[in-house]
Amino acid sequence: MELQITLQSSNLVILADSHNPSLLTDSFLMKSEIIGENDEIDRDSYVLTPALTNVVLKKDNDLVNITLDPGMLKISGAGSSAAPFQVGKLYCRNLPHIVGKAFGINLDFLVKGLNANKWFDSKNHIHYKDSRLTQLIYQFLIDKGIANVTIANHDSNSISVKFNFHYDLNKQVLGDLNDFVSLRNSNQNTASEFLNKTFNE
Repeated sequence: MELQITLQSSNLVILADSHNPSLLTDSFLMKSEIIGENDEIDRDSYVLTPALTNVVLKKDNDLVNITLDPGMLKISGAGSSAAPFQVGKLYCRNLPHIVGKAFGINLDFLVKGLNANKWFDSKNHIHYKDSRLTQLIYQFLIDKGIANVTIANHDSNSISVKFNFHYDLNKQVLGDLNDFVSLRNSNQNTASEFLNKTFNE
């Protein structure tokens, strides 16, 4: 079987103590340019409350899901779309004085075309009764952050690999964060290098 590595989804998470879920009104989304001229809000899934807001945007060919509560902003998209990270940049640009705690870029891959059970068995150095290894967790340092990688058995012919690139902000304001797209690209290159080394060698 030929090995196939696909980026299934990605998201940006920003932790802070003073996010305001009530802020994500139509007016704010348009004024901040989070919604462009040709973008639409999915009204069926739109929730706006002081405790939690959920917005699904149709941006060109991309769907972007924004979830906001007082402690966390999460912006998600499918595949390798840059849209969630562009939205994150616009959010931070329009709310520059919010003090952040940390942010993370998460990339979820699926590796197909291998015998997943056999691959995990080759990594297992503990043999107790009929126990099997089904998950591996790795961590390594990256520039100004930490990468956490979880490799899990998805099914008999595929493996799920989830990357969390974590960055502490140490009370840095969100206005200082302005290039999530480039950082996502750098993280994706790191992930690809890790995946190729792990599954192709």
